[in-house]
Amino acid sequence: MHTFPGDKGMPSEKGGHEVNEKENAFTYCLDLLRRGYTANGVYSIHPTSLWRPLQVYCDQTTAGGGWTVIQSRQDDSENFTRPWIDYAYGFGSLQGEFWLGNEFIHRLTTTVPHELRIELQDFENDCRVAEYGRFVVGPESDLYRSSIKFLSGNVTDLFFAHDNLQFSAADSGPSKACAVSYKGGFWYDKCHVVNINGLYLKGKHDSYADGVNWYGFRGYHYPLKFSEMKIRPH
Repeated sequence: MHTFPGDKGMPSEKGGHEVNEKENAFTYCLDLLRRGYTANGVYSIHPTSLWRPLQVYCDQTTAGGGWTVIQSRQDDSENFTRPWIDYAYGFGSLQGEFWLGNEFIHRLTTTVPHELRIELQDFENDCRVAEYGRFVVGPESDLYRSSIKFLSGNVTDLFFAHDNLQFSAADSGPSKACAVSYKGGFWYDKCHVVNINGLYLKGKHDSYADGVNWYGFRGYHYPLKFSEMKIRPH
């Protein structure tokens, strides 16, 4: 059954800029959901570990809602072949394709335990999900090292191969050669089985493993149509 991608339309009357300064005590999308903000959309949150409010896209309808989306690929509207600084502090449009930023993902996931949901879709509208019961991104001093635990879902678990790895982009990181070869920024390690920040190639490609690839779902020569990573506090 076709379920992805999620509706990234404008938020309802309780979405977006309607959340006033007093309500900026909301630290996560889950807090907003519990206070009745049930529409998908862009909201302002203020996690205790951040020095300023943060604009995020909240998925309030999928699998119980309360998800903060940290990555979205859907239409080739954004270039993901980016330097370290862009991956550290984020890029793209929250209403479209984006990477939230490793610094912000770190600060969100190290304050309280978070789970991770990854949604994938191919061009034949086959949809897959991988859920991890524990997801943490470390500080910049450790190059935003990943910690990934406890899988469930209906796709071959390959993201776990990227557990306990430091992040790399084309200009920085321990596996920057992988980032150069496979056209993205990710937790690479000689080099990948998951490359969902690779090139958006819109169908089967002859180039090797440089597309939006998940090796256990369509392999290294078929880029996916859609991917989304989202996190939620336990």
